[in-house]
Amino acid sequence: LLLFAIMSGKGRLIVKDDHHDPADLMRQALPVSAQNGPVDLTRPPSTAEEYLLQVRAEASAIPDIVVAPMFNTKDKQAASIKAENIPAELDEVRLNWLSQQSEIFTDAKETLGEYKRSQKDQRSPPSLPHESDWQGWQQFCSERAMPEVGESAEKTEQTDQETSPTMLRAHIPTLSLLSSFSQSLVQKLLLYHTNWLEDDKRLPRHRGRWIYALFLCLEDLVTADIVAFLRRMCRYLLEIKNSKVGSLSEEEREGAWILGSTIALQCNQEDLLQDLSRPPSLSLKHEQ
Repeated sequence: LLLFAIMSGKGRLIVKDDHHDPADLMRQALPVSAQNGPVDLTRPPSTAEEYLLQVRAEASAIPDIVVAPMFNTKDKQAASIKAENIPAELDEVRLNWLSQQSEIFTDAKETLGEYKRSQKDQRSPPSLPHESDWQGWQQFCSERAMPEVGESAEKTEQTDQETSPTMLRAHIPTLSLLSSFSQSLVQKLLLYHTNWLEDDKRLPRHRGRWIYALFLCLEDLVTADIVAFLRRMCRYLLEIKNSKVGSLSEEEREGAWILGSTIALQCNQEDLLQDLSRPPSLSLKHEQ
């Protein structure tokens, strides 16, 4: 005889045999009266209690142990990054603008794909930070100050970052560099950039360039986890686009508008696209 022992709150030992109703062994979240006869699952419940009894009956029919099929990466169901559905609620001006952004993205992705195919046997992997070295990648992808000998840190911070000769420029995501990235590295770098956006809510030109380039490298089939952090990225871009902080430039807001709209459109995130595609008090005319 199989015995189930359950300790109650007062320390009493309750012993149940294997012929007892398993539902009695589970703590009830909601009170349900004793069940009289089998539950009819063919008709909709007429009361809340009938609904709970039906849920209990359906749950009891599920086996306690199941054997999952072998995971096959070729057959996995994943989100497809394609601009299939542009919300019909968008006005014609935004609809045309989104269509234009989709064409630009598609052309750039095809260019990257053609370059990868043409250089398949000629590429030599460059020297890069380790995939898990987020600080190394932050330096690799970002501009940073390099104090001159004898120069104080305070003076360096006050120097114009755009014109200072002491600035170390960010590496540019060239075709040859991007073509050497594995999908694992692309996903990791997109996650790093999402975290950096969360930290400072800024989108300087070099960061926007890197995010767009990495998104180009992302394969058409992605997992739910990747879509989740891309949605996080879109939310931070939406905050930047709508921010009224004086330190944010119009270039950053416009960049967040273009970048966020492109990601949301390609990932079919219509709920985010409604707000992201609305221009940040700027003209829809912008320099590509």
